[in-house]
Amino acid sequence: MCSVGTGRTPRTIFITGASSGIGEALASLYAEPGRTLGLLARREAALHAVAVRCRARGAEVEVYPVDVADAHAVHAAASAFLSRVGEVDLVIANAGISLRDDETGGDDRVPREVMAINFLGAVQTLAPFIPTMEARGAGSLVAVSSVAGFRGLPNAGAYSASKAALNAWMESLRLRLDGRVHVMTVCPGFVTTPMTAANPFPMPWLLSADEAARRIARGVRRRTVVIVFPRRMRWLMLLVSAAPPWLYDRAVRWVRSRRPEVFHRSTAAPSKTGDRDD
Repeated sequence: MCSVGTGRTPRTIFITGASSGIGEALASLYAEPGRTLGLLARREAALHAVAVRCRARGAEVEVYPVDVADAHAVHAAASAFLSRVGEVDLVIANAGISLRDDETGGDDRVPREVMAINFLGAVQTLAPFIPTMEARGAGSLVAVSSVAGFRGLPNAGAYSASKAALNAWMESLRLRLDGRVHVMTVCPGFVTTPMTAANPFPMPWLLSADEAARRIARGVRRRTVVIVFPRRMRWLMLLVSAAPPWLYDRAVRWVRSRRPEVFHRSTAAPSKTGDRDD
């Protein structure tokens, strides 16, 4: 985790995946008098419930019941929020989906759907705000990725690939903007959300969504460029990332032999659109 300075307090904030999980926790954390929030999620009733709670805390809230996979709708929502507030200080692309590769018998629906939401959804969220932030030389662009983006995980090829793509895109964007706009990639370990609740295996070092939101907000304040948490997961992923393929393969086999449930398919039937935090 590294930092490039300290930023000003954001007053206008756009968050996707705001109806549950980390997105909901971030909305609640940032909700206070003097702030305007743009909250986007596909589940309209849940999103409005979050908005009501944020308004009760003193924030002004604009609601956009949109699926991040719909590029046109996301762009329209971003344009509407920009028109409403003029300048946006912070954008957090948080919406995500988790689907195991074995849930549809090996067809290409899983990678297409996961990439459309986890990677393209984040790109479509951040892209409309880049020109105005770059022109101002201010603002923060944040993407919630995952430690799964550091190495491929068994039965999670699409998920790992989507997060790896997002990590690379954010790094490229950070280098292009070269400090004129703060760009931060967030790589959490396991966080308690509706999406992880469906995991059929033990999750080490589990954090609450509220704690994850606090760590993300701290990263924004410090203008951190990459944040991995919790700390033990950060050190583990540094080791895993540096491991040669033969050693990584052997480690996965070792885990599989002792904790086979980690890699086994869940006995629960998957939902039509998988497990989503939006």
